[in-house]
Amino acid sequence: MDNIILKKIYTDNELIEIEVIANNDFINARQTSYVNEEVLKDIIKNINNYLKLNDSSCYIEVGNKKGKCTPAFSMEFMKPNMYGHIIIEMDMEICDNEERNHRCKFYVKSEIGLVERFT
Repeated sequence: MDNIILKKIYTDNELIEIEVIANNDFINARQTSYVNEEVLKDIIKNINNYLKLNDSSCYIEVGNKKGKCTPAFSMEFMKPNMYGHIIIEMDMEICDNEERNHRCKFYVKSEIGLVERFT
């Protein structure tokens, strides 16, 4: 079953450790990243805008995919079909080298109603 879970693991003043777990029939991926409250608010705002427009895609990137930073991931919500089904492209970092050049990209199938519950 396709699924995406975002969990808040730890909060220290303004820094929040989050864990993203995503899976489909072929892969299970887990990653931690560090954000602040403003980043989380922006994610929710962008997803809400995507749900209101309902005729476009939405790209969300958490962290910076280049440089020496916290591990980064992104989610691209594709335009929904006429039945409200959507595909979300996950791009998650595999933290096994200093160059940060190993990534895992895969699709997660979902529905508009499930994304509404996400926010």
